[in-house]
Amino acid sequence: MVQRFILVRLLVFLATVVFVVATAGLADPALSQTESTPIVSPVPTVVRPAPPPGVSQAVSTILSWIWWLAGMAIAGGFAWGAFNWAKGDVETGKRYIMWSLLAFIALAFFYYITSGLLGG
Repeated sequence: MVQRFILVRLLVFLATVVFVVATAGLADPALSQTESTPIVSPVPTVVRPAPPPGVSQAVSTILSWIWWLAGMAIAGGFAWGAFNWAKGDVETGKRYIMWSLLAFIALAFFYYITSGLLGG
């Protein structure tokens, strides 16, 4: 029973192959795809979204305030570290100065990234 089923499947497959091979050259040349007639019309691949009017200025203002506050916090941390170091608490002073310098590097990196994204 199983052998008969496999034989029937094999015959159907061979008949399909013979039909496809026999009719391959019979297609209408006018319906065939050529390079000059693409199926899909070209679509621009670069999409540049634009924010609503006024949003860019608001975002720029908010970011400038954030940069200013972060800069003041870094300067304050550096000053506090220098004060602690001068007072004699060298370990705390070093820690504040080190973290202030790392925060300054991170702030410069984020400023570079956002100015590139916002085109400023």
